[in-house]
Amino acid sequence: MKRFLHVWSMVLTLGLLTGVSSCSNDDTVAPPTVNVPQNTLAFKAFDTEAKTVTIESSADWTFEVTGDSQICDVTREEGSNTLTVTPKINYDKAAYTAQIVITAGTGSNTASQTITVTQEANAETYLNILNSDLMGDNPIVTISNDPDGGNTEYEIRLATNNKLTLAYSQDQTAPSTTALTPDKQTRVTIDGCDWITYEVGEETTGEGTVTVLTLSCTFNEDTSESRTAFLEIVSGEGTNNTVIRKRIGITQMADKPTIIINAPEEGLVATYDQSKPLTFSVAGNVEFTWNWITAASWVTLKETTEEGNKSNVRNFSLEFDNWTGLSDREATLTFHAVDKPSEAMADVKIIQTAAPQASISLNTNSVVFNNGEETETKYVTVECSFSDMTITTKDLETETKAAWLTADYDASAKAVSVKVNGTTQKTRTAEVKLSCGGNGNEASATLTVTQLGTEATLLLDPESIQIDSKGTAQTIAVLTNQTDWEVVDPTATEDFTITVDKEKKTITVSGTPLDAGLREHTYTVKAGDLEKQFTVKQQVAYKVGDPYIVNGKTVGIIYQVDESGMNGKAFSLTVYNTNDKQTYTTGFYDMSNLPGSRKSGKENLEKMKTIAGADWTTTCEVAGWTQQLAERDGVDWYVPAIEELIELTEYMTGVKFQTKTYTLENPEGGYPATTTVTGIPFSTTLEIKDSGFGDTTIASETFVEEENINAAKTNWNIIRDLYKHYTDGDQYIVFLHSDEDGLIDGRSDVWDASGDALSDRWLSSTVESMYYGSLAVVKTVTFTTSRVEESYVNATSSWWDEYGGSIHPICQFGPDQQR
Repeated sequence: MKRFLHVWSMVLTLGLLTGVSSCSNDDTVAPPTVNVPQNTLAFKAFDTEAKTVTIESSADWTFEVTGDSQICDVTREEGSNTLTVTPKINYDKAAYTAQIVITAGTGSNTASQTITVTQEANAETYLNILNSDLMGDNPIVTISNDPDGGNTEYEIRLATNNKLTLAYSQDQTAPSTTALTPDKQTRVTIDGCDWITYEVGEETTGEGTVTVLTLSCTFNEDTSESRTAFLEIVSGEGTNNTVIRKRIGITQMADKPTIIINAPEEGLVATYDQSKPLTFSVAGNVEFTWNWITAASWVTLKETTEEGNKSNVRNFSLEFDNWTGLSDREATLTFHAVDKPSEAMADVKIIQTAAPQASISLNTNSVVFNNGEETETKYVTVECSFSDMTITTKDLETETKAAWLTADYDASAKAVSVKVNGTTQKTRTAEVKLSCGGNGNEASATLTVTQLGTEATLLLDPESIQIDSKGTAQTIAVLTNQTDWEVVDPTATEDFTITVDKEKKTITVSGTPLDAGLREHTYTVKAGDLEKQFTVKQQVAYKVGDPYIVNGKTVGIIYQVDESGMNGKAFSLTVYNTNDKQTYTTGFYDMSNLPGSRKSGKENLEKMKTIAGADWTTTCEVAGWTQQLAERDGVDWYVPAIEELIELTEYMTGVKFQTKTYTLENPEGGYPATTTVTGIPFSTTLEIKDSGFGDTTIASETFVEEENINAAKTNWNIIRDLYKHYTDGDQYIVFLHSDEDGLIDGRSDVWDASGDALSDRWLSSTVESMYYGSLAVVKTVTFTTSRVEESYVNATSSWWDEYGGSIHPICQFGPDQQR
């Protein structure tokens, strides 16, 4: 107890001493105080009315606006303690926040408070033209001359939630822009247009505020010439929001026969997947009709003018088929007078833009239905560059449609739903193929669907894996209805590590780093009395130019690899140079169903198999020979599509395909000589003949791509040496049959149809129709003394004898090609 009294005694003493000390400091200034009765201000996007805040402070104070300070003006009258906050209209599709920091006092003796100002986001921009005669995408209105010679006014009524600007152009030339000012009831002139002025006003209706754009058109004293202006009303320009444009044609018709189309200078442009019709208007002071200058089966023109319409404006719509090509397609539509077409005429270009590069990717390549899951739906996430795709199924046992499963694509959900129908005693597996695109721009992906039966089942997916040189882990799915399973002797080799997850039914394989060469091991999985094996391969990543080795034998050369070095393409060291193989035997091909992919020889091969049926190796001789080679080498060789063949040619030649134009000026001042070469040009000679007789050359010049020639000769010899080295001279490749340097060593049986006279013409698997669909041709890469170019030959021998060429198989390799 005494100890506690002692402590309290010390505290009391200290307290007294402190009190004495405080009383002696009479210069201390009390800190200022500042109070803000309202520390938040909220404004809607279109609020313009100011709000005030009274500041209570014991000292003089200042303010600073931070954050999104552009949303409001903040003012304080001299001698006043009130802040006035005036919001600015927010046209952006984004909310903003500003802070008003109030600081009282000076130096280190201050106090502060913050007022938070928020402003709501504007909605998505909309722009509606309310006039019934201005409906559609590209309307026209005709303005009549005032009978008394004065101005004619026309009101355009608008509803929008964003800034308005007005762009003017005449005859679709470069526009100039003038800002509309709804808050000013003043007459505004349009730069470059001396016969139209406008005034902007507002009108309150039961449905809200309507902007009224009043056009005033002067009297057209020239009755022989019509005059037209195109006004583009733009909402949202310069804001962080959607920009919407509405183009309106204004025309004053005169006596001269005239037809006016409201369309931008570039034409009427539709997207590759245009679902909504494009609409436009045509005005004329004569009766008119239309014709297609260029045929366009992919677009349909319909007239949408209301029945009983007595104006000289007619309305039309264009409906488009979906387009999958990688380049724009165009057509031209002309409108002309009925009685005298040449008297009044106007054209419009119709454009449908190129489609994106076709692509399909799945988040998994395998779906398994266990017993008891017959009523479930399983989903696979799909990334597809198109909004629609084709889905086919194939039972892997019967090679027919898998009627026991259903697969549907939902573009909005970006998913494929898979269901199985009923139970099965025997495990069944199907391949679901997803395809998109067309016109040489195709892509596909394959999904394996397995339904486990009631009988004992053990399947592995996949049955072989290839891991990279780092030993990165890969996973195998174990598909079984057995209660237990195991990997027999998982530690048989120290090269690979096996990890089993029986709950997820997976086997994960990783490897130790590999510096060189190839190693592999085969493991056995056992479930009850069932056994399955899987093979693990590991090899060092490939580089371009490496030999492609299968089962210890070099069968090809790598000419493409991805960044990992594990996936790529190789060309075969076995070539067929004899001119006796047809792509199709006579009468086989169907002009409406050709293997026409320019990008994928694999897709073309599958198409040939589907069309030709079981005897496709006999009916499709080129593909049949390639299949024999594939079986011999244990490699999925195939005939490349034309663009794959061009890539192979570019690798072997060392020069890219290009389009080059050569021009020779006429020394006598006449027309120059010009030619355009597509491919790999080596040389081309231009001549200008005497214009009087045409048999005297007055100027000539040979254009030679020395760089191309030197690169080609060097690279061709390297490729030739590869064939010699790896095949002991048994195989050879022909670029040209002869040249001045004697570099070509191909066997030349010229004009012998059973020899290699056409071996410098390399066949692709891309087949197209020509001559109005009456002839099927195979695209080729052909070597000539002046260039390497894309060309074609007949697909069969029914039209001419030179139907063949040389066959240069390629393959795809790597883990991405295993499934």
